[in-house]
Amino acid sequence: MLYDRHYMRDSGRRSPLSAVGWVLVVIVGVFLLQILSQRLFNYNPRGYSQEDPLSAFARLDGYAIRHWHVWTYLTYAVLHGGILHLLLNSVGLFFIGRTVETVLGSRRFLIALGVSILGGSILWTLVNFNQWGAVVGISGGVMGLFTIFACLYPDRPITLLVFYVIPLTIKPRWALIIFGGIDLVGLLASELPRHGAGLYSDGIAHSAHVGGIIAGWLYYRFFLRERDETLTRQPAIEKPGWFKRAAATGTTTTYRVNLSTRSAPPPAAAAQATAATERDLRAEVDRILDKINSEGFGALTTEEKRTLDEARDLISRR
Repeated sequence: MLYDRHYMRDSGRRSPLSAVGWVLVVIVGVFLLQILSQRLFNYNPRGYSQEDPLSAFARLDGYAIRHWHVWTYLTYAVLHGGILHLLLNSVGLFFIGRTVETVLGSRRFLIALGVSILGGSILWTLVNFNQWGAVVGISGGVMGLFTIFACLYPDRPITLLVFYVIPLTIKPRWALIIFGGIDLVGLLASELPRHGAGLYSDGIAHSAHVGGIIAGWLYYRFFLRERDETLTRQPAIEKPGWFKRAAATGTTTTYRVNLSTRSAPPPAAAAQATAATERDLRAEVDRILDKINSEGFGALTTEEKRTLDEARDLISRR
């Protein structure tokens, strides 16, 4: 792929952390603040309570819904219920998020993550608006990103660790169906029946996962689907009509150029022109790389892609 070539790699001018890296720094940092807040304000020798000021301010629960704490529809994602909860979400975000960010660019990646988080909180609210429970964690956002990944690369094999030990290679489309099916069953059997008699209760916010999946699919459907070919595949170059006609008739024409009759520019002038051209090309490539970093490869025009190919060919000849 074009963005795997050497001149597409990050240069020293760019931030050492991607958008995925910054999100991971934020959720880990907030988790450490959670622990500190719980120890300072409401430490329980039998375990940590969720009634510390930070969690009370940022989590999404019935109180926040009834009192119009609208910020909690996003801030709940930076909180986590424990180290294992944080670890699982961080691993998923790291491996799935890197690929999605490479394709979409940092800005659209963050928008997709935010939309998925919001979708998770909205569906959770519809299901649990009159309950006493609370929801925390970025898993709804991760499920939304995985949905986008599965839509972009439905048949690219991925390897999962079942029970964190057994490797399983599966296509993303089937993994999404399995994960989505499990969360849908959990939503129907565990969360919805809380209004009456539930079949079981596992303490997992399945509605937030399902909401993230729906939001991720909607983002892909309305903002990415039309550009899917550009985002994930290299364009096919069709042969010109005259070439097809010549191939069909079996005739070929040989052309020759007599270079001896052409006048060459003076060596000094040629060297100056070459240096100026290379400087302009380098500046244009830097601009295009910045655009890819912020908007993704799919945002490039045909002319910009051609410029990158010219830069690759120039470097390969040296």
